[in-house]
Formats: sequence, C-alpha cells, structure tokens
Amino acid sequence: GKVWIKAIIEEGNLNVSVRDNGLGIAPCDHQRVFDRFQQVGSQMKGKPKGTGLGLPICMEIIHHFDGELWVDSQLNKGATFAFKIPIAS
Repeated sequence: GKVWIKAIIEEGNLNVSVRDNGLGIAPCDHQRVFDRFQQVGSQMKGKPKGTGLGLPICMEIIHHFDGELWVDSQLNKGATFAFKIPIAS
C-alpha cells in the first residue's frame, strides 16, 4: 500500500493529514478507533496488532494543544487521519 502525508499552515493552524490506500474503516467504527484499547479490523484479516492506545494518546496530546483529530474513511477505500492545532503567535 501507499501512504501520503500532507502538512500546511492555514488560518493560524497547522493542518496535517496522513492518508493510505488500505482496507479502510467502516463509518460505524470511526469514533471507536479513538477509544482506549479498542481496535477495529475485518474478519478476513483478523485482529490488528497493537494495544489500541495509539490514537487515544494522539487525541489527548492534540486536545492538550486545543486541536482536533478526526478520521475520514470508507471500507476498501483507505483512510485519512487528520489533525489541526493552532500555531502560537
């Protein structure tokens, strides 16, 4: 698969997105990926590796800096995780 990373400064924020062309995440699981110890995956591929803490920790760090983190994804169409944080003046 491929991964694309984009970072821009816009309207006083640092906007970063990471996109892939992998299996994607079902819309019903979008919020769940940010819950501690939760993992989502397909029955065909089995349970993903990891602890289920990476995204929740990212969310806490980004919220600490008054930012936002979100996912945009559809099954079989990859996923984009993005965040924005205000830039100190």
